[in-house]
Amino acid sequence: MKLFVCGTEATREIVATLDQVIKEAIPERYITIFHSIELFSSRLSELDGGADMAVLVVADRSELQRFVALREFLEESRIILVLPESMSEDTTEAQALLPRFISFASTLRPKKHLCEAEDLSTVGIVLRNMVKTFEPDSYPG
Repeated sequence: MKLFVCGTEATREIVATLDQVIKEAIPERYITIFHSIELFSSRLSELDGGADMAVLVVADRSELQRFVALREFLEESRIILVLPESMSEDTTEAQALLPRFISFASTLRPKKHLCEAEDLSTVGIVLRNMVKTFEPDSYPG
């Protein structure tokens, strides 16, 4: 099982918070974190079948479009999207990735309050449930 987490420099703090939440949900050995869409894209193109699960952290529409351009590599992946709150009114474009779950994170809060873990705890719950359905007999959690 492979879980890829991808964000960019603009979402580095959110990815760091998610890393904590995700590691509470699933074992670290399954997780690979990418801090650029280019590295993520390169890794996906090397794999046969892509990642089993992916958490994509999006800063803005431009980044979302770059992820959507990778959808052929993500067709078999179970996707969780973390979008900025500014995109909460319209997720039409995000639906092209066929996400299993969409969460929203504020990128506009003062730095000391940016994306606290409880804001993203639901992502951990969803991931835990996705892993259980993926490998019901071998998941230790």
